[in-house]
Amino acid sequence: MRGKGHTISALESLMALWRVIFALILRDIRTRWGSTPAYVVTFLFPLVHILVLVAMWVVLGRISPYGESNILWFSVSMIPFITFSYVSRFLIIHVIHNKVVLAFPIFKITDILFSGLILEIFNVCVVVMILCAGSRTDELKYCSRTCCGQALKNAVTLKERQPDTDIVILYRDIRTYGFAEKLYKEARAKGIRFVPYTPENKPVVARDGDGLRCDIYEPGLKKIITSKPELVVLAPGTVPADSARALGLLLKVPVNEDGFFVETHAKLGPIDFPAQGIYLCGGAHSPKSIDEAICQAQGAVARAATVLSRDNLMAGGVVAAVDQERCAACLTCLRICPYGVPAIDGTGKAAIEPVQCHGCGSCAGECPNKAIQLQHYKDHQVLEKIRSLFREVPT
Repeated sequence: MRGKGHTISALESLMALWRVIFALILRDIRTRWGSTPAYVVTFLFPLVHILVLVAMWVVLGRISPYGESNILWFSVSMIPFITFSYVSRFLIIHVIHNKVVLAFPIFKITDILFSGLILEIFNVCVVVMILCAGSRTDELKYCSRTCCGQALKNAVTLKERQPDTDIVILYRDIRTYGFAEKLYKEARAKGIRFVPYTPENKPVVARDGDGLRCDIYEPGLKKIITSKPELVVLAPGTVPADSARALGLLLKVPVNEDGFFVETHAKLGPIDFPAQGIYLCGGAHSPKSIDEAICQAQGAVARAATVLSRDNLMAGGVVAAVDQERCAACLTCLRICPYGVPAIDGTGKAAIEPVQCHGCGSCAGECPNKAIQLQHYKDHQVLEKIRSLFREVPT
C-alpha cells in the first residue's frame, strides 16, 4: 500500500508543477501578445495535459513497485476531470473577457481549481462584490453564514496579488463567524471599501456599452454613486438540494421549512435522527463552513462507530407488541407511527420489529381494537398504578 500512496503523491506533485509552469506560460503570452492567444492555448492544453499523463504512466509505470496497470487506471480516471477543468476555464475566461456578471459559485471554482490564474490573465482594476444577493428575502429568509467569509477571503487574496485593484464590498450585515473576523480587519487595513445597503436601496447592475455600471446608494453621502466595475461578483445564498424532501420521506427523517434536515435535539442529539442508524452532518443540516462540516462529520463517524463496534445490539424493553388475534389490519398503526416501524406481515396482520421500535406508544394509544400494547405499560398495569396512587393509606 505504501507503493501505491507514494505513486499517487508523485503524480499529483508533477501535475501541480505542470499547472504552475502553464500559468507562467500564459502570463508570458499575455505580456508579449495580449490575452487573445490564451484561448487557443486553453483549448490545446487538455490534450497536452493528457499526453503528459501518458508520459508519466510510461515512466512511473516502469519504476513503480505497485504495477503499471494501476498507474494507467489513475491516468485514465483523471482525463474527465482535466477536460471539465479546462473547458470550464475557457468558459470563465470568455465570461470575464466579455464583462458578464459572474455568480459567486463560479468565483469559488476559480479560487479552488485555478489558483488565481484567471485574475492573473485579466488584470482587473475595479471589482464590486455584492453580498446577500437573492438571500435574506421573503423567498430565502435565512443567512448562509459562509458567504461573507468567502467574499472577504477572495477580496484579500486579490488585493495581495493586485494591490492597485479597487475593491468595493456591498453588504447588508457583515457576518464573519468565528476566526473569519480577522479577515474583516485585514480587509479594512488593506483598503478594501465596505458600503452598506438596505433591501429598499439595493444596488443596481446594468450594462453600459461594452462594460458594466453599478449604481450604489451611499448612506453617508445620502446619494447614489456610480461605479464601472470590470468584475462583479455575486454572493447568493446556499439552498438545500431539490431532492432533500423526497429523501427525507424515503428515510423517514424530518426536514425543516427551509428544506434542511433536522436533528433530534440541538444539544442532546446534534447528529442523530429519530430513525436509528442514520446520522446527520455537513451542508444537509444547514449552511456551514468546511471546518464545521468536518467536525460534524467526525462526530457522525464516531457515533456510527459506537454501533458498528459492537457484536450485538441490546434493544430496549419498552416496545410495542401486537396481538394478531385481535388485529383487524386497519393500518392505523402504520399511519400513526412517526418512525415507520409497523408493517403488514405475510399473515395479513400488523407486526412490529422490537429492535426498531422506539417505545413511544403512539400505535398503542391509537389502535381502535386495542390489539397493540406497550410492554411494561399495558392497560391493566397502568390502571393498577392509578388505583394504588389513590388508595387510602391506613393511619
